[in-house]
Amino acid sequence: MITRLGISTIKRKMMFIIMITCSVTLVLACAAILFFEVAGTKQILRRNTEVMANVIGANSSAALSFNDKAAAKETLEALKAEPYGLSACLYNKDGEVFAMYFRTGVKETAPPKARDDGFTFGKETLNLFQQIHFDGEVIGTVFIQSDLRVIRERLRMYLGIIASVMLSATMVAFLLSLRLQKLISGPISHLAETANNVATQKNYSIRANKISNDEMGALIDHFNAMLSGIQERDAALSKAQTQLERRVDERTKELQLEIRERAKVEAQLRVSQQKFETLVHSIEGGVWEADPKTFEFSFVSQRAERLLGFSREEWTANPRFWLEHVHPNDQMLARDIRMKGLAQEKSNQFEYRMIAADERVIWVREISTFMLEGGTPEALRGVLFDITEQKQAEEELDNLNKRLMETSRHAGMAEVATGVLHNVGNVLNSVNVSSTLICNQVRNSRTSRLRDVVLLLNKNCSDLGNFITNDPKGKIIPGYLSSLSERLTAEQQDLLKELELLTKNIEHIKEIVAMQQSYARVSGIIEALSIRNLVEDALQMNAAALARHGILVGRDYQDVPVISVDKHKILQILVNLIRNAKYAIETAGKRDKRLAISIRSNERNMVQITITDNGIGIAQENLTRIFSHGFTTKRDGHGFGLHSGALAAKEMGGSLSASSEGPGKGATFILELPLSAPKSGQPRNGGQG
Repeated sequence: MITRLGISTIKRKMMFIIMITCSVTLVLACAAILFFEVAGTKQILRRNTEVMANVIGANSSAALSFNDKAAAKETLEALKAEPYGLSACLYNKDGEVFAMYFRTGVKETAPPKARDDGFTFGKETLNLFQQIHFDGEVIGTVFIQSDLRVIRERLRMYLGIIASVMLSATMVAFLLSLRLQKLISGPISHLAETANNVATQKNYSIRANKISNDEMGALIDHFNAMLSGIQERDAALSKAQTQLERRVDERTKELQLEIRERAKVEAQLRVSQQKFETLVHSIEGGVWEADPKTFEFSFVSQRAERLLGFSREEWTANPRFWLEHVHPNDQMLARDIRMKGLAQEKSNQFEYRMIAADERVIWVREISTFMLEGGTPEALRGVLFDITEQKQAEEELDNLNKRLMETSRHAGMAEVATGVLHNVGNVLNSVNVSSTLICNQVRNSRTSRLRDVVLLLNKNCSDLGNFITNDPKGKIIPGYLSSLSERLTAEQQDLLKELELLTKNIEHIKEIVAMQQSYARVSGIIEALSIRNLVEDALQMNAAALARHGILVGRDYQDVPVISVDKHKILQILVNLIRNAKYAIETAGKRDKRLAISIRSNERNMVQITITDNGIGIAQENLTRIFSHGFTTKRDGHGFGLHSGALAAKEMGGSLSASSEGPGKGATFILELPLSAPKSGQPRNGGQG
């Protein structure tokens, strides 16, 4: 329909539009009239039915009151006078059927259950319920069902009237539009014919005749003016064509000269680019560029191949290369750090692990920055440095510290740990110096200057050759990159020297630890011992110090069974707890210096040793941290006494806990041990193995 109308004449289009408009208007008006007529008829039928219900209710009140069903039935039969009443029913106050009426020819059916006042329109009937009141009480309910035939009859009558009116109105509209449309289609047809003659004859002197002074008259005036302008421009175009041909010849000669100059600049640009790529590929770390959202690599330097063992094509071909080769345990951290750098518009410098082609785990340090344009990230550029050897040295040093703690715990005496730390201390000074030098060199590395050069080149990437050749800043970039490469190579050599020295010092520490271990006592023997005697032995070891500081010791021992434990580990824990309590009491500076020790057994078949002091107390935030390795509140503490004690108690199937009301209010440490040692191969913390 729309396609056929598009190729019709303007006359037919106007006729079609007028007829469609009139028809739609008539249909909507008739539909509205029909809708309101149906709605009004329904309201009249509902009001008539309510009146009948009120009359029947009033006439049936006596019958309901005296339970006279015959009188009630006679009252209902009054509906025979109502042509649209189909059936009716009276209910008593209990909702039971009292009397019914069905119009002749209507099939008798079971009446519906009694309901509150209301009505519903069905497909062919109106159903109305109304309660019957007498002396302010509900004595029953009347139900009337009316036929909707009156609505259908009125609807058919109105449809006939509407069809006649629409047919007559459509014929009148057609005749009027057939004559009146010529007022608009006539001038348009004349204008179209004139335009066709101009286009066919290529004669711009032809003019259209103005018929009226309305919009069509203005359109014809503008059309004639347009033809005059075209006629003038056609003459000017011929003149301009001759001039253009002459200018084309001149411009061709200029372009040939520009092409020769451009070729010269491109040659210089290629040389500069080769120098830049040589510098990038000579940097010890892998230089790269990636998408800021997906982290897909678009460029990597040759050093990246040696970093993980993958070719440059493999780095850039796989969109998920970085995500797939970052160590699974570091993926979330590395991604979060990168996105945090984007949010803060800062450069990132962080460390994480990657998986090499031969499945080795490689530690790398990433220095990267997001390149923004108008506040939107356009690229992510950075450098990856292999720091695996440094991390291995740090890990080996950490393992040595753990072995040192294990040696101290198994030796059982603080003097062993003190001796080891004393011997290791001198070497750790050298390790600290080397570590500090390495950190300072990395922190002050000139790699950050490379980012400034990259930013400058990106800023002028649209005309890089001209920038490097003619711009004062661009001219110094090749020389600066060469100098920077030499400086980075020197930094690398210095770092390697310091790492070699650091490795030698770590080997020295290992030799010291091995020598001290040869003097440690053998522990781990399970014996049946008296807890009372173990506590007294621990107090005896600290008796001189307690007496010197004037600390009063209170004892509260209950009789508990002999337990099977490692005597050496128990003494180590108790001695450390008593020494810590002595230090806390002395630091508090109180006159009343008290230390209380109690022994109990509880319902969990555990022996409980409680050590309470009135010393400086423990802050709430430190109650769990004090058992962490390396945490201490002492000025000269090392932070492994309580940590090793908690581990030893756990290994024996017990626990070590602490409580305090806060600073200045003392502290309580509770050591719990099982009455029997855990069996070999079973977990010692009471959990699942």
